[in-house]
Amino acid sequence: MARSLFWSLVAPTLAFAQDSMSYIYYDNQEFLANSSNLAKISWTEVEAAFQHTAHVDVASYKGSDLTKPYPGTAVQGSQAHLRIANDVPWPADFATNQTTEATALTFSLPGSLMDESRGLPKPTTPREAVGHGCGFLPAQCRADMETSLTGSWTLDDPDVPCSALLLDPVPVSCEDSLGLIRGDVIAWNSDTLANEAAAKLLTVDELNPSSWAIGTGAGAEGNETAYYETSNRTFIIGTVFGYSSSVTEGNKQPPKLSLACLRP
Repeated sequence: MARSLFWSLVAPTLAFAQDSMSYIYYDNQEFLANSSNLAKISWTEVEAAFQHTAHVDVASYKGSDLTKPYPGTAVQGSQAHLRIANDVPWPADFATNQTTEATALTFSLPGSLMDESRGLPKPTTPREAVGHGCGFLPAQCRADMETSLTGSWTLDDPDVPCSALLLDPVPVSCEDSLGLIRGDVIAWNSDTLANEAAAKLLTVDELNPSSWAIGTGAGAEGNETAYYETSNRTFIIGTVFGYSSSVTEGNKQPPKLSLACLRP
C-alpha cells in the first residue's frame, strides 16, 4: 500500500499556477516535492478528467476558529477531499500518447467560518499559523509526529512559525506502519487568506490549476497497473494550528496537530 504524507501549515508561503497549465507531481517517490518530480500538464485536460472521477474520499477533522485570536477555540468540520481521475493525457512534448492517473487534494472550512455571500472564509486574525482518524497509526507514532511538527515551534527562528522542514522523513516510530516516507508542505496565514484566489484554493472544495495533485508517471491509456496503484494510496494529512511572533507571550501555547487520512 503506497502512502503519501502531506503537512498543511498556516504560514506565509504559497505558489499559484499563472497560466493554462497545472503543476502536478509526476509520480509517488521518496523525495516527492523535489522540483525534478514536478511536471506541467494542461489544466483543460485535468479539469475535463475530473468531471468524471473514478474515486473520491472525504475526511473531517477538528480545527481551530481562525477568526479568533490564538489559541481560539476548537471547531469541528474542517475537511480534506480526495479525487482520482483516470487517463489524464500528458502534453505531446512531454510524453507522446501517454497518460497518468491523477489524484487531487482540496480543503474546506466548516460553514461557521465561511462568508456564504462571497464563498470565501470570514476575515481571520493575524495568528500567522496554520489538516477519517488515521487509527492504524500506533500511539507512539502519532505522539512523535506531533512532537516533530510542533515541539520546536519558532525555536530556531522566532519569525519562522514551523517545527519541521519540507522533505523531512516520518519519525522512526512510524516506519513500521508507513515505511520511509517524506512530507510535502503547504503553508499559509491570515495574510494569505486576504487574497481571494489563495483563500479559495485553501478553504473551498474546488479544483483549480493550483490544486495539489500527483500522478502515476506516464503509461498507455487504460493501464490497469496504474489504476490499481492510484486506488491503493493512503494520504495522511497533518494540519498544525500554530502562531507567529506577533502573538502575545501570554497567549502562546503549544500548537496542536490534527490528523486526517484519505483513501479511495
